[in-house]
Amino acid sequence: MSNQAPLDLRILADVESPEVVREALRAFRRRLWTRYVWIGLAIVLAALAFVAGNRPSDLHEEMERANVRSFPEAVWRVGDASVSLVEVADLGDTMGLHFVALPDPGTPALSVWVDGAVGGVTIAYYDFYSEVPKSRDVTITVGPERCNPGCEDRETLIVDLRELDVPEDIWRHT
Repeated sequence: MSNQAPLDLRILADVESPEVVREALRAFRRRLWTRYVWIGLAIVLAALAFVAGNRPSDLHEEMERANVRSFPEAVWRVGDASVSLVEVADLGDTMGLHFVALPDPGTPALSVWVDGAVGGVTIAYYDFYSEVPKSRDVTITVGPERCNPGCEDRETLIVDLRELDVPEDIWRHT
């Protein structure tokens, strides 16, 4: 409690009331406006944090959240390696591919290129994900680990998604 005595309202009768009221309203509106700005800013920041937290952090996570997915689980022999297409997912204007490539025992490590990948060529080792434009076929190249895309020790495989019974709505651009 305050030690101040209550304000005697009779002394306000001598003051011009419109000026007192106007100043009180101005102070009230200023405080109210400031609070609304801070509350609005807090709501916007919370919404941004929620949206940022819900976005996929990598292609693997984006593929897992895709509505339409197919699991052809096809395996091919390419050079001294087995290459398997594990999953295909519709990512809107593109599609995501999940491959596993395993070299034969005793062979050197390998590199796998997925030609036409979004943002260039995907070069990966063993278990990898690639995002490619929608098309019924995908070109995969397998070669030794230190082989650049122009070397002769590499083999190319063209994967036809239609033959693997991948639904058309995944690979056909609408």
